[in-house]
Amino acid sequence: MIYSQDEITQTQQLQQAMNDVLQMALAHQLAGEIEEAQQLYLEIIDIQPKHAEANHNLGVIEAGLKGALAALPRLEIASQVKPEIEQYWISYVEALMQSGHTDSVADVLELAAQYSFRAEALKIQAKKCKKS
Repeated sequence: MIYSQDEITQTQQLQQAMNDVLQMALAHQLAGEIEEAQQLYLEIIDIQPKHAEANHNLGVIEAGLKGALAALPRLEIASQVKPEIEQYWISYVEALMQSGHTDSVADVLELAAQYSFRAEALKIQAKKCKKS
């Protein structure tokens, strides 16, 4: 498929706008303005449902507000879309452990190891969650 210059420009503008919204969401999250951050992450996800960073960060917020079980779908999306980002795997493993889905942890660790992560670091994280 061949794209026109206008289509390319529009795509670039949309991507830049989403990056701007993401930066605002991060600023709100860091400032403890969770409702505002949630709303902005949801706006990004409405446009791009598999946006890894928005899903991850919203998942982290949801884990804190609604519990780890509520966060699992978003954290799973983040780790699938950007498997090279270790923090996404760590958050996902933590949520699995905290939600009682310990039977899934071994499979997730094995999958993460395929992306040449320090599987040992993830296992240590999983053990920490078990002790909590």
